[in-house]
Parts: sequence; structure tokens; C-alpha cells
Amino acid sequence: MEAVPDQVWIGASYQAQPAMGEQRLSGTVVIAGIAEKAGFYQTLPDIVRAGIRWRMKHAPLEFRLFGDLTRWSLMKSQCVVQDPFTCQIRPNGSDATAGGDVAANLVRNWNDSYGGRLGVTYHASSDIDLLLGAGFETAAIPDETMTPEISDANNFSGTLGARFQFTRGLFFTASYTHQQFLNRDNTGKSTLALRSNGQPVQYPTVQEDGGGKYTQWISYAVGNLEAFFP
Repeated sequence: MEAVPDQVWIGASYQAQPAMGEQRLSGTVVIAGIAEKAGFYQTLPDIVRAGIRWRMKHAPLEFRLFGDLTRWSLMKSQCVVQDPFTCQIRPNGSDATAGGDVAANLVRNWNDSYGGRLGVTYHASSDIDLLLGAGFETAAIPDETMTPEISDANNFSGTLGARFQFTRGLFFTASYTHQQFLNRDNTGKSTLALRSNGQPVQYPTVQEDGGGKYTQWISYAVGNLEAFFP
């Protein structure tokens, strides 16, 4: 929505859950060399986003501020079970299906995550724009269910880039982003092998203890070419 002509724009969006709820994917699981048809069950989040864009009237600057809420709290587990059964799990993690047909049950119990980002564009000339961005996002994965293959933490990011206009309808953009995750230590807090009351988690839910110290960062460079045709 253009709130102020040629100066201020406001937008919002809602992205529904894939499958509008619990998602089932069909495939094949192989155990001890035996292949069986299986279903993979999970519930992915819906996402709410909102933002505002402000182009200054008397300066070559443009600001963009936006944020989002991702409802990762809907992700309770990821479960693989032989067809035609559905996942049935007891509180201790054991298989409650009639024939004991759950191959794996990965407990997630994630939290909702929030994020925000500020972007600034400086119109250095009619052909060159300089880009600057900074953002923050909260972690979705709690200490109790974090594992080395899926780790997470509150994180900050920063971006530097530029956009070049070669011809009237041809543009090239290049940027570099660094994403720094805060250190986490969930030693003694994992409940993947032992439940919160100290009792062992049963198969097929049990996993190795995910407790430990986690440190990570990501950097990446992006380039893209844009072409507009009359």
C-alpha cells in the first residue's frame, strides 16, 4: 500500500502452513536391507510478515524496515511410519501403533521465532546504488532438543552490496552477508536420551544426548542479473 505518494509504502503478508496443517510425505524406508513403503509426518509453520519502505524526498536515501513471526511451535516431531499406519507414540517415546511400525520419531518441540531487518539504499548516482542491511533473529530450537545436525541460536546479520545499471533495462547486483550466531551451551539439558524426570527415552524416539557447546557462523556472497523488457 502506498501510504504517501512516491515516499512511503506499507505491506504485510500471511503465508499459510504447507498442507494447511500436518503434512504427510510418501516414500520408502530401508531397514536392514528391507524396503517398505512409509509415510513421513511433520507440521511446518505459518509465517506473518510486515514491513515499511520510506524514500526520502530531499535526500538520495531509502530505508526499509520489516519483521516476521514464524510459528515453529507447531513443529512437535518428525515421524516415519510404515504404510498404512499413522504415528502413535507413548509419553515415554515407545511405539504405540498396532504392529510396532514406527521407524523413527524425532522430537522437536521448537519455539516460535521472531526476526527483524533494516535495509538502507544510498543512490550514489543514476547508475549506482549502495546497499547496507542489518538484522536479528531469535532461535527456534530449545536446549532440550537441539542436535549437532540441526543447531540454532539467536543471531545477527549484516550485508554490504551494490547495484549497477548497465543499460536502461539491465542491472547487476552483488552483495556479501555475514550471519553470526551467539554461542550456546546446553550441556546437561538435552532430553533426547533421558526425559526431564531422568527416565530413559524409549525406541523409536531415543536419540543420542545433544548436549554440548555450539558455535557457528555463516558468510555468503550473492550476485544476480536483472533484465527488464518493454
